[in-house]
Amino acid sequence: MVAPRTSSPKGPVPNVYEVQTGFQDLIKSGDKLQLAQLTAAQEHLSDVVREHTQTLLYMETHGHPDGEVDDGTEQAPWCVLSFRAVYDNACASVQGSIVALSAPQLGAREADTQLTIHFLEAVDVLLQALGWVLEPASPTLNTADTMSNLQHRLHEVSAEAIKSVSSDALTSDDNKERAGKVDDWLTLAHVALFDLSSFASKTYPNGAWFANRNRRAAVRSRCTPYPTDIDETPFKALVLASRSVEDDDVTLLSEALLRGAQAHTQCLAAVRSTEERPTDPAALAQLFAPLNNAINDLSSTCEDVISRREDDRPHAHAVLEAGNIFTWLTTTQEPCVVVEEACGSANTYLGKIIARGKVLLLQQDMGAAADRPDLTKATVTWASMLRDVLQRVMLMVVYRYPRRVPWGEMMEASMARKKPQPPSEPRNGSREGSQHHHQPLWRRGASVAARGAPPAASSPPSSVPPPPSAAAEENTASAHAPPPAADPDATSPSCVFDADSKTWTVQYYHRPLISAGSGEEAEPLYIALPEAEVQPNHSVHLHHCFHAYVVVPQKVRGVTVEQCEHTRLQLAGVTGPVRLRESVKQGLLIQESAPSVYATRVRGLTIYLAGSHATEIITRLTTDVNVNVSVETAEGDQDTQELALPAQFITIIGDADTLRTKEVTYSG
Repeated sequence: MVAPRTSSPKGPVPNVYEVQTGFQDLIKSGDKLQLAQLTAAQEHLSDVVREHTQTLLYMETHGHPDGEVDDGTEQAPWCVLSFRAVYDNACASVQGSIVALSAPQLGAREADTQLTIHFLEAVDVLLQALGWVLEPASPTLNTADTMSNLQHRLHEVSAEAIKSVSSDALTSDDNKERAGKVDDWLTLAHVALFDLSSFASKTYPNGAWFANRNRRAAVRSRCTPYPTDIDETPFKALVLASRSVEDDDVTLLSEALLRGAQAHTQCLAAVRSTEERPTDPAALAQLFAPLNNAINDLSSTCEDVISRREDDRPHAHAVLEAGNIFTWLTTTQEPCVVVEEACGSANTYLGKIIARGKVLLLQQDMGAAADRPDLTKATVTWASMLRDVLQRVMLMVVYRYPRRVPWGEMMEASMARKKPQPPSEPRNGSREGSQHHHQPLWRRGASVAARGAPPAASSPPSSVPPPPSAAAEENTASAHAPPPAADPDATSPSCVFDADSKTWTVQYYHRPLISAGSGEEAEPLYIALPEAEVQPNHSVHLHHCFHAYVVVPQKVRGVTVEQCEHTRLQLAGVTGPVRLRESVKQGLLIQESAPSVYATRVRGLTIYLAGSHATEIITRLTTDVNVNVSVETAEGDQDTQELALPAQFITIIGDADTLRTKEVTYSG
């Protein structure tokens, strides 16, 4: 099984080259299957991916032409016309192959034909996803929803393909090897679509092109990968370059900008090591004090130079505007907006300096320039260096933090670097010699009405029950899985604890919904945190998991679930908030109590409250939310009642299992 790959352990948005690499890996894997129709379809897919990259490179550096629409007419740019022609030809060819194979054929193996059809259907889904660039940019267009529907369709096609493989004789070694290759190809298809979805929905949420709603830079350098981080080193080089200008004011301005960059580096480190933005104004002011002081000093220096010099001083104006690029850390707006506005304003003055210098150099070549052409070259070099430095800062923010300031990012990064600790495989927590199969508390809600639910426990159970598949292996498997070997791949499954932030991070666990061997629904991947090591002041972060069942056996301080699908989380109790973000088909069992549950951009959430019902549930951009609560019937038995929660409301379950709601009046 190929491990799913995401953009980065820190969560930056993949660039267009990384998206192309994902599809290239998929095509290489498909060649091993030796299916003629699939090979032909992948050739079309390769052509579309190549044109997709070329089109994005053009769109990222050009605005949509005024008065022109991307509708296939001759008014559209050449790259769009080329992509549309290749795209339409690929879609028609793949869909035609599906229709031809669906017709009755003599002498063909039905299993091979069905499997090939499913492969071609998966390729067709990927082609449709690549066609997102043909959609015109619009404020009402939601690229994330489009990609989500295609991902769901790919899951359905994958399930059918696995069933087709399992329909053959499973005793054959060739069939087993073939099933493994099919599973690898389908996994890489999901990875490629995930990377494309992340790139498209986060970089261009309202369609391609440099449109007003996208607010992306008009000029980007895509020859090299975007900078992962920026420190004060390039600003030190700028100070050295300023000394060649032989102008004390230019050196003074460069040194003030260097102090701003040093304060920016210091405050960025503080932000990354702080879990969330402080709500206390005094604490917030103290955290950003170095940056505020540096920017105030920079502004004073620039204003002093402007007031002292009677001649036009674009240097001071450029540095004054450039200093605003550091304020993306302190703003409540989207960081990409702040850096692009600051960079654009500074480039206005830098363009004047460079243009003036080039004119003087041209006059010098003609013999009509003033003395000291070396100073003119030094001035142009200084302005060009400042422009490049600002662009690097802008690219770093636009690609890594386009929508929000990276509060708490250093905690996740430090946890990802630590050696993974057990458990990394499903745990077998049942006692040796047990005569019955324990059913997880998670699964009891479905049958509690038929046989009565047990009373809520007053304390966490001493041992967390394993899933049914784990109990069946209790005589052959040990109670604890051995620690995995260190994997250089940063996105390999890991369950690690960071002592500095006191946070457990469970990430990148993946198991298919359908078993490749039996063709039936697979049990979720079971991960349980070690009960003896979990403390009440610890936090838990669940990140990028698919079809996993995670157990937290002790009460903890807080829990965060982010970008997970078909994942179940069993909590003994929580003293702080439980946050779920950008996830699909999530389940949450709270055995004791939790003060609040925040669900943001979650599609499908089921909450089981086995203990206290006094949990405040806040939903934002979340659909299909249900809460199961244990109630006592008139006969004194325990029953489970399911309650549907409204979206965009704060909900509390009151007496007699009534819902008390109030509208969410804030955003963010």
